[in-house]
Amino acid sequence: MARLNATLSRLSGGNTGVFVTLLIIAALITLIRLFGPLQISWDLSIQLDAAHRLAQGLGLTNAFSPQLDLSLPPISEPLIHFPPGLSLLVAALLWLGMPMAIALKTIYSLTVFIGWVAWAVIASRCLLNPIKVGMQSIPLNLVIAAILPLVYTPSWTIQGTDIFLWAGTPVVILLLLYTLRSRFCLAATALLGLTIGLLLAFRYASGFLLISTFLAIVYQFFPRVKSMPISGCIFVASTSLVVFPIFLFNSEAKAQLDAGSLDSLLYDHGAKYLDESASQWLLNSVDAIFSSFSSLYFLTGIDPRRIQDFLAINSTLNIFVGLAFLLLFISLPVVLLQYKRACINQGRSEKSELEISLLLSNLLISFILFSSATAFVVAYSLLEQERYYYPLKTCLILIAYRLLTLPQFFPLYKQMAKGLVLTFVLFNLLIAPAYYLADYGAKSLMVLPFGLEPSISFNIPYPSNSILSESEEALNLLVELRNQNPKALFFSQSYPKYMNYFSPGNSIDIRRIPDEEFWEEAYLSQPARVFWVTDDADCPLICYSHGFFNSDSDKKTISEFESLPNLKTVFVSSTDQTKIMLTDLPAGYTFANS
Repeated sequence: MARLNATLSRLSGGNTGVFVTLLIIAALITLIRLFGPLQISWDLSIQLDAAHRLAQGLGLTNAFSPQLDLSLPPISEPLIHFPPGLSLLVAALLWLGMPMAIALKTIYSLTVFIGWVAWAVIASRCLLNPIKVGMQSIPLNLVIAAILPLVYTPSWTIQGTDIFLWAGTPVVILLLLYTLRSRFCLAATALLGLTIGLLLAFRYASGFLLISTFLAIVYQFFPRVKSMPISGCIFVASTSLVVFPIFLFNSEAKAQLDAGSLDSLLYDHGAKYLDESASQWLLNSVDAIFSSFSSLYFLTGIDPRRIQDFLAINSTLNIFVGLAFLLLFISLPVVLLQYKRACINQGRSEKSELEISLLLSNLLISFILFSSATAFVVAYSLLEQERYYYPLKTCLILIAYRLLTLPQFFPLYKQMAKGLVLTFVLFNLLIAPAYYLADYGAKSLMVLPFGLEPSISFNIPYPSNSILSESEEALNLLVELRNQNPKALFFSQSYPKYMNYFSPGNSIDIRRIPDEEFWEEAYLSQPARVFWVTDDADCPLICYSHGFFNSDSDKKTISEFESLPNLKTVFVSSTDQTKIMLTDLPAGYTFANS
């Protein structure tokens, strides 16, 4: 017991109450999820399909793109649109004989454990003391420690691989802290680079951690810049041990696929068209950046969706709010550094306790820089997407609480910090539950431990060890139709919902629906019964698949399908927009001339 207490005290910096409270709630959340089913989202489904195929000896590939002759098997394409880390890890466990559900639960449980232990170490150094509200001393540090895992444990399977970056971010913070204190010794710097490289293998959005490390190196060595290249080279070399093989694999795969020019490569990854003028491209990118800064309120921990809808129709106010948030986040590390220098000059002890807050504020700045830079090549702004904020949502509340406990800190920032802390607690304890109850009913509160949206109907089996598609009803019918029509072809708008790993032994062999350019040349060399699955309410007949695998993202009917012979509907879902249609096509059928 004495050894356990000593370990807890060392990890928590003496603040065992916060450390233990946070880990107990996190353990309960993990336990609840362990006994639940896994509902698979779009991005994750594609990666799990690649893992399933790799375990079968088919390589790190997907096979859902049809050939021009639809009678032929679909094209086997290397997985290059997503990092390979999760697919490789799942494939290894499948190869060892684990069922996919067990493999995923093992991976996610360990990930959550690592993540919350690291976040607990950080939180215990920020949520130090109860705070005074009027004359009362309230232990809001313990309240926040209980709220954090309940609200900020990401969904295991809904947000793809976000959870790996969420868990890796606090590990990187602690490694950065150790590296700074060791003055970038060889081992610490190499371990830091290797860790970020591994995170990039799971989530390319981890790129902001590279910026954060670079800023830390500059902070450590400036103005002694001669020592900076040595640490930088060690860090880059260790990161490249993981990243460079991925780059080679993707480059080789692109060469084999004859992907073509740079604009094709960029667009395949959701990027902008490059055929617009340089000035127009620059203006549009800058406009997207400044219009997105208001979304930085995702970092407050207060659900801002109603505010976001209001700001969307008030462009001037939207930019003003965004610039205010930007100024706040830029100023945070500046005022923290000023306070640290004042502590050093006055010989106060707080200077050594500010490093965590400085590193957290450094992460926020790095994320803003990274997301703004990607706006010049990516068709959507990362700053507007809530999922990209998951690794950082705990940062601001921890910084704010730490500021409240610093003596003689800037009064304006202490008042803003107190306002944020009180609003955060009130929102998550009172306002959010009332909002969910009013809008979605009592069952909406049940989805919280699972990391699901409150709008999702909680109609899932529990306890369960199954993997669920987002369209279970349609999936079961397609399996039945496949058994009845073993030679039929199946095409779907939302093909990731019907991948083969959902129904082992009853493969549907689903194909995506390419865009109109493909169907101008497509044909059938053999007669075939073809099933078409659509699920878009805005689609009048049969529309091509969503996602960046098609060169156009508009929702519209493919003209070649308007004259399909004897097209009939065989199923309409009672729970969503899914519809299954059937047509029998003869050998030699060409879609362009139909």
